[in-house]
Amino acid sequence: MTIQLTLDDKLINELQQLEGGNKSTEEAVSLALTEYIKLKKRIGIFELVGKVEYDDDINPRMLRGKT
Repeated sequence: MTIQLTLDDKLINELQQLEGGNKSTEEAVSLALTEYIKLKKRIGIFELVGKVEYDDDINPRMLRGKT
């Protein structure tokens, strides 16, 4: 998908430096979007706290039918 954007040069340069300085602007922005999406998904897991029953005493062998 081709999109024309006006981006802050300082932010792009900082992003490229964080990634080793050899990423193109397109690569750096794609990577930043990917990481942002991953972060939002991880944060979304916290919304499940108190809504999902969890028992940390479960024996995995018992779940597989082996004792």
